[in-house]
Amino acid sequence: MAKPLNVGLVGGGRGAFIVHAHQRRFTSTATRRVVAGALYPEPTIALEEAAAWPYPIKGYGSYDEMIAANAALSADERLDYILVVTPNHVHYDPAMKAMKAALRCSARSPCA
Repeated sequence: MAKPLNVGLVGGGRGAFIVHAHQRRFTSTATRRVVAGALYPEPTIALEEAAAWPYPIKGYGSYDEMIAANAALSADERLDYILVVTPNHVHYDPAMKAMKAALRCSARSPCA
């Protein structure tokens, strides 16, 4: 069986409902797993939410931190993609930053 994809979450903390549908799908297929998250706009709450996640994940105070930290990880630890589960009007910034980072950093090459 192939290694599950590593997923980073942006949003999904403090009562966010949409993350539960994604999480159910992740656990039912075993093809991906949430390994990191910037789960809330307030850094302290984001870290608390990560600590309270149903299983251990790496928490970040912001998606900028999560994206930056990803560049320093080994290829096996690196996020394969980021799932943005915030209200629609705040999707753009984390999505664009994640895509720009992905162009600089792929599973086959070191991050620039």
